Amino acid sequence: MEKVIQIFLWICAMPLFYGYVMALLAPYHWFFDTHVNFTIQYALGGLLLGIVALLLQCPVLGVLLLLVGLLNTYTVYNSYSDPFVFSSPYQNETPNLTIVQYNKLFPNQSWDKIEHWVKENHENIDIMVVQESGIHTLYKLKNLEKYFPYQFPENPKQRFNDVSILSHIPFKVEEIPSLNIDGHTPGMKVTYQRPDMPEPLHLYSIHAQSPASSNKHKERTEDLLIMKQAIMKDPHPYKLFVGDLNTTPYSRVFQDFLSDTEMTYNDFKWFPNTTWHSDLRFPFLMIPIDHMFYSPEIHQISKDVGPTLGSDHHMLMGKFRIPQE
Repeated sequence: MEKVIQIFLWICAMPLFYGYVMALLAPYHWFFDTHVNFTIQYALGGLLLGIVALLLQCPVLGVLLLLVGLLNTYTVYNSYSDPFVFSSPYQNETPNLTIVQYNKLFPNQSWDKIEHWVKENHENIDIMVVQESGIHTLYKLKNLEKYFPYQFPENPKQRFNDVSILSHIPFKVEEIPSLNIDGHTPGMKVTYQRPDMPEPLHLYSIHAQSPASSNKHKERTEDLLIMKQAIMKDPHPYKLFVGDLNTTPYSRVFQDFLSDTEMTYNDFKWFPNTTWHSDLRFPFLMIPIDHMFYSPEIHQISKDVGPTLGSDHHMLMGKFRIPQE
């Protein structure tokens, strides 16, 4: 019986070892790079299976699994701008800017849920970024004008890819064109000014390509590159970048973006804000692909996962404070 249990443990461990080795090879091929997205699962799986293996007197397997678990746990926490910080140093401040990032999912028709949620929460939200909105979604979003009177696009003729912006006060939108001559997935820059803000806020957003093939992986990388270049050229102190980037903080393209733009990225909690795929239900089975970056001059008070409202993504809700002069 003991032999059977040991064989079973090795069988359970094999997918974990396979995924982790593929992740280590991420710089060499797009397919390997996709395995980096499951760093959280490698961490949890390695730690839990490692403890079980040691308890069942499989020392070699147990040590190997614990090593994988610990290395990936370090990767998870070290991916932040402030590694191993589990509460915001600004948590006692009062937010003056609340952003919601929401990938609605094109086929999602749960408009009653969405409208009810907006009705209940709109007073506490300054800007709502809706991705995978689509042409038909624009007409539905117009029904929310009583809660968010300023919206982009204002009509279907405006080029907007699949990103819509809802706000309480006026704003200006500039398109950030793609590097690709076909013009796939343009990004946007939203200039947002309030009387209580010393400088305008520049909010950047894009729904990056899903890296499901070699070409799409290249497009996803180009999407992040155009946003990186735009942000690096922007001298304004108050900048935010939000969106479904279809990558996790553990990928090289993410870390390069963070380093080159000198923006800040934190969750300030023990477990990351995993947002996709919502059908998996449990946070430890999902991965973080919806993100919020902010310039160092902005204080992040909190960032939390919200409801799905029929989408395959959870909302991401960030509360910030822009220091007032």
